[in-house]
Amino acid sequence: MKVIFLDIDGVLVTRSHLMSLDASGEQITDENNHHLFDPKCVENLKRIVDATGAKIVLSSCWKMFGWDAFTALWKERNCPSEIFDFTSSKLSATRGQEIKIWLNDHVGLVESFVIIDDDVFDFNDKLMPRVVQTTWEVGLTDDATDKALSILNWLEI
Repeated sequence: MKVIFLDIDGVLVTRSHLMSLDASGEQITDENNHHLFDPKCVENLKRIVDATGAKIVLSSCWKMFGWDAFTALWKERNCPSEIFDFTSSKLSATRGQEIKIWLNDHVGLVESFVIIDDDVFDFNDKLMPRVVQTTWEVGLTDDATDKALSILNWLEI
């Protein structure tokens, strides 16, 4: 299986989108006070999922909302596919360590993976070739989407 380790803030939630909504007098959060996703970034994620069949594993701190709440939010926002899993939430672990734990727990099942995140300070040299770094300003751009597709389709573990 192909896996996308997905962050939310700086990937699907972008400063430019929130500022655009705010400037036009629209809400920037939903009824639960969660920031709205940038539709262009969601479309780019859909492009990755449609082209690769990759499963989405949430590595974002948004997993703190819990499985039921987050998966309901995901469906409500018409996001692509379904959330397959969350990385572990060990308080002492970095995001990179949580991803390594998840991969170790799924040895033999993962054919390829990509990490899409705006903060990459805690990923080691072994994970960095699989990281697509986005920015808080614009999130998952067309170029970042192309890079993620390349990693998922051509790099084997």
